[in-house]
Parts: sequence; structure tokens; C-alpha cells
Amino acid sequence: QLVAGIKYYLTVEMGSTACRKNMATGDRVDITTCPLATGVQEEKLRCDFEILVVPWENSSQLLKHNCV
Repeated sequence: QLVAGIKYYLTVEMGSTACRKNMATGDRVDITTCPLATGVQEEKLRCDFEILVVPWENSSQLLKHNCV
């Protein structure tokens, strides 16, 4: 498919962690070492994204997304 720009296809797994956002800012915490939350907040999402980036126009657009 010919598009005016670059299409990116991303698959991301997301979940809540026990780490706080402000820990990562100043302390340089490695988020890969943050344990996932337990109990009710243990849910993980798997999301697929399709993004169109047009660098010469300094723009990006989310074309599709689906999370399960």
C-alpha cells in the first residue's frame, strides 16, 4: 500500500506496576524491574496500534487501535 509517510505497527502489553511515576523521573528507576500490581489491579492489556507518521510535516496520526 502506498502512503504519504511511514506506517508503524506496534503491539504493546500494558499493566499496572507497584512503582510510582515520580520515582522514574528523578531517580532513573529501571521500569523493567518494577513488579506488576497484584489483586484487582493485576489486569494486563494487549494493544495493537497503527500509526502514520509524516516527518516532513511534523505530524503523526493514530489510524487504528485495539486492546484486549
